[in-house]
Amino acid sequence: MRQSISPTGEMIVDFGEPSPAPERPAHRHGSLTVRRWVSIAIVSLSVIVACCVQPLVHAQTLHANTIETAVVQPGESLWGYAQRLTPRGGDVRQTVDSLLELNHLKDGRVQAGQVLKVTVQH
Repeated sequence: MRQSISPTGEMIVDFGEPSPAPERPAHRHGSLTVRRWVSIAIVSLSVIVACCVQPLVHAQTLHANTIETAVVQPGESLWGYAQRLTPRGGDVRQTVDSLLELNHLKDGRVQAGQVLKVTVQH
């Protein structure tokens, strides 16, 4: 703002150029911009995914299996190995099927000295 006195004695006040109105974002949805809505959606989705994936990873860690080898001793059978490997309350037949598949066996016959792959739960 400038003030001056005219040759006739009048006071002149010059306020300068009017300031332009502030620009509004081109894309508005209610009171939040589209960018904020997208940010909120991404954060929400990340939280949901993290909550769903963590229990799955934890469950896999609890039931992790390793494959070890065992040498068949005289008088031992595949069924005997399966009984020892099956968790309490589990189905020995499923363990036998797993051993047959893991060792590429056609039937349940094993011989002393034969090396078997066995799955051990931790």
